[in-house]
Amino acid sequence: MPLAVADETPPAAPPTVPVPAPTPPPAPLTAVIEPGLTLTRMWLANPDGPVAMYVVRAARKSGWAMQIAPADPLALKRAPVTKIARDFGATVAVNGGYFAFGGAAVGAVAVDGEWIRLPWKDRTALGFDAKGRVKIDVINAAPTARFGDATVAIDNLNGFPGTGASVLTPRFGTTYKLKPEQSAIEVVGGKVTARLDMGETRIAPGGWVLVAGAAARAALQNVAIGDAASWQVAPAPAEWGQFPQILGAGPRLLRAGQIEVTDVAENFRPDVVWRGPRTAVGIDRAGDIVIVVVDGRQAHSVGLRLPDLARQMQALGVVDALSFDGGSSAVLVIKDQIINKPSQGKEVYVANALLLRQAPAPNAAATGAAKQVGSLSMQIHR
Repeated sequence: MPLAVADETPPAAPPTVPVPAPTPPPAPLTAVIEPGLTLTRMWLANPDGPVAMYVVRAARKSGWAMQIAPADPLALKRAPVTKIARDFGATVAVNGGYFAFGGAAVGAVAVDGEWIRLPWKDRTALGFDAKGRVKIDVINAAPTARFGDATVAIDNLNGFPGTGASVLTPRFGTTYKLKPEQSAIEVVGGKVTARLDMGETRIAPGGWVLVAGAAARAALQNVAIGDAASWQVAPAPAEWGQFPQILGAGPRLLRAGQIEVTDVAENFRPDVVWRGPRTAVGIDRAGDIVIVVVDGRQAHSVGLRLPDLARQMQALGVVDALSFDGGSSAVLVIKDQIINKPSQGKEVYVANALLLRQAPAPNAAATGAAKQVGSLSMQIHR
């Protein structure tokens, strides 16, 4: 009986299944909010997943200007961006800088020449003035308080005092209860009005208090009631003194049109760079304001890493830019409506916001006010 021989004929190739080409993202959609103010919705094809990005452009020639808005008159309180926008009557608002769990902004905050919070860790800040000049750069400071012939370095402004020297203005509140090893010097009208080593110190309207912890008390032991008293911030580089509006955030994303992400130099945690929701602000080649908000941590949008955000802003024609707080804080509000999709499904409470609104027409009174504010680097608080 003959042996069966296996059929060596190769099997037929399986039928070819056509692989559909990747679906390109939808084309950008642009809407005019007001004359000189537009919103563009963009969908990006990113290797990590889909990305939804919102771009607001504000033409300064059309009268649009930025404004820094604290969430509340008190530095330790927060509020949602929608409320901040309503309170200030802003057309557009986005979340601003970083903040601590206690509520206070982390980084420089100066509004109309009034310092509310100090620069922190030599990080990038946004500054601007009534003439339309904008500065995006690292900011630091050497704040001091002076009592007669005694000078002490300030390490905290309107935050909870520690072991160093803290200045508390009415932005902090009306009182502060001293902890053990803390003392207070109360100032009204540029003169020391009281000294306390225990109990509750009062922050008078128009006045301020220096709370000295264990590390600062020795330098102030000879301060007497009636001594002249003042404090100043002295921001650096000195050019920052020409900008009455300052909001610290960071890191930098673009400098002179080139990508420059400075998260390491500015001591940001590595997770700040990772993919997530974003808010960023920059100036384009025409000098117009560009605000970018990116959804993240969601199925419709995974978010962007900081280098990817910098590349997107560069592609939009932005030449100088910095990142604001992102994550669950990232929110874009236009005419009281939330436009993006915050990662927690709702907006969170933040310390401050950046607003866009029509700038008031220049007049003699405004010019006089600007001259009165003067240089922040030389402004002394009494």
